[in-house]
Amino acid sequence: MSHDEISQEVLDDIAYRARLGISKEHMQNYKSSFIKIIQMLDSVASVDVCEFKDYATPPTPCHHVAADNIENMDHQSKILNSCQHYNPETGLFEVPKVID
Repeated sequence: MSHDEISQEVLDDIAYRARLGISKEHMQNYKSSFIKIIQMLDSVASVDVCEFKDYATPPTPCHHVAADNIENMDHQSKILNSCQHYNPETGLFEVPKVID
């Protein structure tokens, strides 16, 4: 399919699948907008991305994932040591005003 011309049948099918109701007076605008979107996606697809690099720690395969085990730990002391803006009385982070 040429990206400069999309048939009415294709537009109707896309609108139907997207659950869009497009009036006849808006159809030309919809068509030109859709052509621009396709052209943009084509230009994005043509971008040369960098070569894949291995992770320092390889991702865990999904069949090796175990159930989450909840551990009762005292996280408040870790938070107190990591963030000076944490208020242990309210349990909130109090961030100083930066923007007037």
